[in-house]
This record gives sequence, structure tokens and C-alpha cells, in this order.
Amino acid sequence: MSLAASVALRFRAVLETFDAEDLRAVLVAQAQRLEHEAQEALFLELVEYAARKGMYEVVSPGEDAAIEAEQFALKAAKRGEGDPSEFDEHLRAGKKAFLARDYSCARRIFIALLEPLEGGEIYLGEDEMAEEVLSSDLTECSAMALAATYLCAKPEDRATLVFDAIENLDGNYSLSRPIADMERVLAGPLPDLAAFLPAWLALLQGAPESRYHGGYSRGSRIREAMARLEGPEGLERLARSTGAYEDLREWCDAVAATGDLSAALLACDEAANLCKEPYHRATFLEAAARLAHKLGDPAYRERIFEAWRAAPSPERLQCWLGEDHPSAATLQERAALALTECRPNSDRERGILLLLTQDIAKAAKVLTGGRGLGWSSGSHPGHVVFAAMSWLLGDAPHRSLRQEAAEQLQPGRLPSFAGVSTPADDEGGLRVPSVIELLDRAGVREALRPEDRKTILAAMRAAALARVDGALDQKRRRVYDHAAFLVACTVEAERFCGIAAADQKWVGEVRSQNRRFYAFTGELDRALARLR
Repeated sequence: MSLAASVALRFRAVLETFDAEDLRAVLVAQAQRLEHEAQEALFLELVEYAARKGMYEVVSPGEDAAIEAEQFALKAAKRGEGDPSEFDEHLRAGKKAFLARDYSCARRIFIALLEPLEGGEIYLGEDEMAEEVLSSDLTECSAMALAATYLCAKPEDRATLVFDAIENLDGNYSLSRPIADMERVLAGPLPDLAAFLPAWLALLQGAPESRYHGGYSRGSRIREAMARLEGPEGLERLARSTGAYEDLREWCDAVAATGDLSAALLACDEAANLCKEPYHRATFLEAAARLAHKLGDPAYRERIFEAWRAAPSPERLQCWLGEDHPSAATLQERAALALTECRPNSDRERGILLLLTQDIAKAAKVLTGGRGLGWSSGSHPGHVVFAAMSWLLGDAPHRSLRQEAAEQLQPGRLPSFAGVSTPADDEGGLRVPSVIELLDRAGVREALRPEDRKTILAAMRAAALARVDGALDQKRRRVYDHAAFLVACTVEAERFCGIAAADQKWVGEVRSQNRRFYAFTGELDRALARLR
């Protein structure tokens, strides 16, 4: 449960014990403790809620408020700065006018304030964003300004006036989906939307890219208009014409939203064929695999494999390797096939695949070939191959260092793909088995020979020493504890395999050779003290 959901549950549980009069009294008492600006912001939130529910009639501040806002903005722009509290006051007046349905007044106030603020003509004392010093939500105010512009314009002028308003307002506060933004602040559909959409879409498609957000906002607005005007069919035509990832994705999401999983599968397959970037192609293939699995199509396995080939990731690889609970022989065959497709810089995946094919010697070379630094990179074999080798030696006692290392091998998770993946994400959907589960299913531990254990221990020791040398050579104090952990974990593994403490002279040499690094030797002593 999220923190927000937890807080909501706590408040609901308490509020259910209040009657209406008690609740009013508590709310007023709390409001009195707030500073003036916070009081006004809370009051306006309550007014807005009540007005939209039809429970409260808001009175517009009228023409005088618009004139005052315009004069304030002119003076502030001339000086180059303005008082944020005054700016907030005028924005609140604009919101009151909007809630009172005095859209002409609201538009004048918002345009007078927001255009020079967005253009950098008014400095409010903020370091970066104006939201730092304002209590008003500028995105909400911008959406209200846009909606007021729409409602005040003549039908034949709406598209042009709304477009101009967006260009003048859309800087620090994005209006990438203006129709939805306007409907949100109006709490209902836009009037005459059907007549507005063709001219709006034509204007968007013929206009240059947005000054501030490049192609993103422009593309998002086009997709929104196309979806409203023509639905999934229009989005499909747009996606096929551009081949752009965002267009393809929105088309797939729109088809999936209809509930037709077969159509969504066809859309994802086609999007994968049209998409040029390997990473995005893999995303569509993965979504198609989820949908195919949901529909009982066995070809979902090939889609997972193709997704991994297009954009390798441990999660995709592990999902494909372990699908349908394969036998040890089948799993080893899959691992051998994946090795032929494994990219040269994918040492983490290569190491695991070599272990699954029971090629311990080559897996050890992969681990020892990793640098002492860079363990956090996606390709470094360290964390995963070291932990996997430690696990292969035998079951680790509870709370031991080897058990802690094995926690690196917990199941991963395939990334979510918006609405397309949702229908296939329920129970029985694609799963990502852990590295331990794969090694266990492949029977690697049972097949270990005495010489394999020696190879594993030697590789673990070499990896630990390389980590120590890399950390100390570059004085990376933040990884001293990890380097010490690897040394102690290797010591624990050696003792588990029957090497007596008296024969572990290398540990003393590590301390002796690095005795001037007091921070590291302290970490090493603490790690060794945990040995069982």
C-alpha cells in the first residue's frame, strides 16, 4: 500500500466518528492556525469542490479584479519582478472568476499574469521554478486560462485562439493534452467539441514543433486530437505514417482499451515490425508476448526471446529461460541457444548462461574478468555471478553472508507497458523466475564436481581481491564495505567447503597489505566478525 493510501485510510477511519458540525469545527480550528496564504489556498480548494458539486454559488470578483491583475502584471513586468504573495492573490481571483463561470474575467486575469511569467518577464524571487514561491497550481491555472479562451472564442476562431494561448502559456507548466486539461477544470465535456476537432487537428499537424517542448507536446496534442476525432483507427493511421514510438504506443493502448485482446496482439506485433529503435521494438514484443500468453498462443515464447535479442535484459532472459517450467535438459538447451545470441558486453548474462550449461570454468573466467569497479553497471558479472557461485556450493545457514549474497538473485520483474500489458498482468501471466530457481531446475548444484568447487572458490577469491584493489586504488570509500563483504563471504564459503581457518592466510595478507587504509580494515574486521 502506498503512503498516500495509508494516510487516506487513517483519516477516513477517524473522520467516520465525526458528525458534520464536529467536522466543521475541527476544520475551522485548523484553518485558523494557518498563515494567510495557506488559509486562502485551503478556502479556495473547498470553494472549488463545493462549486463543482453544485453546493456553493461562487461570486465573481468582476471587472475590477481583472483590471487590478492587468495593472499589477504591467508594473511587475516593467520592474522585472513582482511580489509572489500579490501574484498568488490575483491568481486566486482568476480561479474565483472561473468557478463563477465568468470566463471572460478569468481569461483576462490568467493571461495577464501567466504570459509574462512564462516569458521570463516577471521574477518572483524563485531559484528555479515559480512553484517554489507560489501556493497556486500553475498547471491548473493554465488549464483554466485555456478553457476560458475556448469558451470565450467564436466557434470559427477557437482553434487558432487556443493554439496561440498554448504557445504563450506552455513553458514551465505543460499542456500536452489540452482537451483533457480543459475538461478536467470544467468538470465536464467541452461544448461543440465535434466541430472544434477537425480544425484543431489540421492546425496542429500544419504547425511547427513547439518552442519549449520540441516534438513531445506537439505529438501528444496531435495524438489526443486524433483519438478524440477518429479513435483507434485514426491512431493506427497516424502510427503507420510516422513509425514513431509514442504514436505506435498510443495506438496499441487504444486498441487494448477496447478489451479486444486479439486485436491488441495484432497491433503490438505490427508496432514491433514498424518500430525502428531496438529498445522500443522489444517493448512491443514483450507486450505482444503477454497478450499471446493470455490468449493461449504458444508463440509467446518466441516473442519473449525476440524481445531479449532486440534489447537484452536479465529479466527478459530469465523469463524466456524458465517459461513453462522446463526440464533440466530443455533449460540447458535454451541457455546454449541464448549463448550464441549473447552480446559481447553482456558478461552478467553470459556468466549465468555458462553456469546453466554447467561450464563452470568459463563462467569463472567471466567473473574474474570483471573489473574491480563498475559492479553497479548492467553488464558487470560481479553481483549476480559471484552470488550464484556462492549458492552453488551448498545451502547457506540463516543470516550467513552467503545467504545475504544470494538475495541478489531474487526474481526480477518485467517492466509494465501501460494499458497494453494490463490485461495479461493478472495471476497466471508471464513471470520472471529467479536465478536460483533456474540453477536449481537445471540441476547445476547436483552436477558439481570437486574440481568445479575449487574453480568456484578461486574465482570468488579473485573477484573479491579485484574489488578490494579497485576500491582502494581509487579510494572509493563508499564501496569499502562491499569489498570487505566479498572477502568475508569468500572466507565463509571456503570454510563451508572444508578449508580450515589456518589455511586462509590470504585474508591476513589483505589486511597487512592495506593496513594504512583504516576505513577499509575497519569494514573488513566488522565483516569477518559476522562469520559463523
